[in-house]
Amino acid sequence: MNEKGVSNNPQCRGISDWLDNKMEWEGDKKYESRARGFIHGVYHETVGLGKLAFGNWEGCKAEYGRAFEQYSTVYRRLGSTPPRSKK
Repeated sequence: MNEKGVSNNPQCRGISDWLDNKMEWEGDKKYESRARGFIHGVYHETVGLGKLAFGNWEGCKAEYGRAFEQYSTVYRRLGSTPPRSKK
């Protein structure tokens, strides 16, 4: 929980790669799938909360930024725009 950037935990990365293969999310499909965007958004938001709980503000901000990017896939595919992030 002390990473300053976005989490890239090898164990979680393995699960993500397994899920991508299982769901056949390859190539551009990875970035077009609303389900994948939602799942990954929830992961990064949860990790961000953990980092926040440990006082890692920089890491939390990075995770929330990544969660926003992942969630934006869901909004793009629905034909709308995501809410603006507060800066």
